[in-house]
Amino acid sequence: MIKFRNYLPEDYRYVKEILQEAGLFYESWHSEKNLSSMIKKDPELVQVAFQDKVVGCMLIVPLGAKVAYFFSLAVKKEFRNQGIATNLIKHAEEIMRKKGASELGLLVLSENKELVNFYKKRGFNTSGKNYFYMWK
Repeated sequence: MIKFRNYLPEDYRYVKEILQEAGLFYESWHSEKNLSSMIKKDPELVQVAFQDKVVGCMLIVPLGAKVAYFFSLAVKKEFRNQGIATNLIKHAEEIMRKKGASELGLLVLSENKELVNFYKKRGFNTSGKNYFYMWK
């Protein structure tokens, strides 16, 4: 049975492996140091799905008191299509709603129709725009 909980530093190798497998791993965002700094601010900002080991993860970034962004949602390949991602989203939504968030957002590549449809089926709306993430 899959359960959900706050990330612990000893989960790092599993989270990194899952994100790499999904093609989502970015060293600056997902380094052990960065994840540790996130949970130091708030232990609920990094969530994991686990059975005997971590099989999925999601990061949460609050943008003020009312808005939060979800990112880096990934589930290990052999555990996909079992409702884990959907339930991880619901779990993270509950956490942020309890903290007062009224809007929960995420960024999806508009060309990835499968992923856009995945989130639409879970109640997310789309701006209809194609945005670039830019950084320095």
